[in-house]
Amino acid sequence: MNLGCHFSGWPLPHEVHWYKDGELITNGTEGIYHSEDEKEQNGETTLRSTLHLPSGHEEQEGFYNCSASNSIRSTSYEIQMIYQCISKKIPTVTSSEIAANISSNVTLSCRIDYDDYCPQELLWKFNDKPEPLPESGKKYNVELKDTNTKCQKEFILSIFDVTESDNGTYSCHWLCDYENATRAAIDLKVVDDLQTGVRGRF
Repeated sequence: MNLGCHFSGWPLPHEVHWYKDGELITNGTEGIYHSEDEKEQNGETTLRSTLHLPSGHEEQEGFYNCSASNSIRSTSYEIQMIYQCISKKIPTVTSSEIAANISSNVTLSCRIDYDDYCPQELLWKFNDKPEPLPESGKKYNVELKDTNTKCQKEFILSIFDVTESDNGTYSCHWLCDYENATRAAIDLKVVDDLQTGVRGRF
């Protein structure tokens, strides 16, 4: 990815400075460098400055400013760089099976790809019943949390006061109009922490 600015005038500026979010960019920092050259066009000399950026880095998103000055005046131009998420849009889980004690609270989490257009709807379901779980209440709470990247979020289901009837498969569903719906599943195993050893008949 290259960003470019062209300057003309008399006297022609000798140097162009680049800034990102107000901070001066030092040539060669994190693989970013800039170069200048002069070009004659329609009888006028133009100073061209090009900022070269490595491809595919989310941290490059922001506002870039190129600035130059001569003995008469200074001028600058601002360019906004927006990082576009390229994702598979498939929910993932860190563990496909979680154990919880009776009367405890448990949290289930799906990591989902996220952008400005999709998903349009996120749901949690229990044992693939047609109706989704409620987003809030005494039993459940559903929330969407940011991660260290804007392209992924954590879709979290909290279950309160776990009972044996909560034993089963919970699935997070990712839905968008122009993409196939996808899901990831977590098996919740409810155990009684007061029971130890092996039961037998006497």
